[in-house]
Amino acid sequence: MRSLLLLASIGILASDEGAWQPIGPGFEPGTAIAYQVRCDAADERRLWCATRPFGVWSSGDGGVTWTRHGAPPTDADGAVGVNNGMVQDSSTPGRWLLGYERSGVWISADDCRTWTASNAGIRRGRGMNAVSLALDPQDPRRALLGTDGGLYASDDGGRRWKRVTAGLPTGTTASAGTDVSLTITAIVHDPHRRGRIHIAVYATGEGERAGVFRSDDRGLTWQRTSDGIDRASVDYSGMPLQGDMAFALDVDRYHQGGLVVQTASGIYRSDNAGESWIRIRAGGGTGPVVWDRAKPDRIWLASDDGVWISDDRGAGWRQASTGLPLGRRPGAVPLRVPLIAQDGTTRVIEVWPLRDVYSGRSFAQAGSWMYLAWTDGVYRRRVSP
Repeated sequence: MRSLLLLASIGILASDEGAWQPIGPGFEPGTAIAYQVRCDAADERRLWCATRPFGVWSSGDGGVTWTRHGAPPTDADGAVGVNNGMVQDSSTPGRWLLGYERSGVWISADDCRTWTASNAGIRRGRGMNAVSLALDPQDPRRALLGTDGGLYASDDGGRRWKRVTAGLPTGTTASAGTDVSLTITAIVHDPHRRGRIHIAVYATGEGERAGVFRSDDRGLTWQRTSDGIDRASVDYSGMPLQGDMAFALDVDRYHQGGLVVQTASGIYRSDNAGESWIRIRAGGGTGPVVWDRAKPDRIWLASDDGVWISDDRGAGWRQASTGLPLGRRPGAVPLRVPLIAQDGTTRVIEVWPLRDVYSGRSFAQAGSWMYLAWTDGVYRRRVSP
């Protein structure tokens, strides 16, 4: 039986099936955020955890003991990209790519001990926030990078980048050249068709379209595949968001054409590679959602109110949060931030620091355990059949 790994924010935790318990890596709660957890391609008991601000940690015994490795030598105290912001090049032992806020892509050739910036071709400023990374499973030299300035591609393993725009929302609106934020929040390769890739897009601006896009030519050109995803504005934590803003995306390994996406307006499923979508859960969010790698039809979701599981492709859901702290860290104090509406009026909203809100960051899968990183740590439990 395989296991599922879900990363949230500060350390790594573990348990037998039922309740969640901590397993490391050992820093004090509230001092850091764990953004990515990965299993080594050559040894699934070896875990990797990318944190802010303490760099990368590894465990060779499934989380019993941990070793701290190096952090990229950046002045920006940025977070690791939230969706696959840490990827391993399985064709080259010891080689990793890491995406950071405000400082772009970093590459290590010695199992995360030292790092070299690799941003040739990436636009400075907006675009230096690396959000998602993916390597072509058939050709690891082909890399895709999602940023808050659009999508980039590399044909030399991430050393040089070129922006991809064909079929994607533009960087400005049609009127007055107003700047648009175009963020690629997730990148997934389709295992059922070589060269097919799906991305989740968060786009703002007049006339812009967010949602899900698909490429059938290894990422050279794109088409929007979001029919059925509600675009109407929704209120998310006091902020108005376009309903089709997409934050997480995964592909079904068992059923060709199967996709699941987390948007501001809810969780949606597609059975035809994104040509159409049906809503399978109301109420959107920004956490990860994935198909189970071991059990067909099972979906895992991390939301603000815990972890949820569906065993029937989203028809029904059950909570799986026993042992997880929910809500906000005791004693947390929100920031008061002015928000300017389109009509020019200003209102103040409360924004909670990431370290004070319990939420998920990423999923992965290996072995017979599920590892969950949930703000104060990565938790582990067995995957039930």
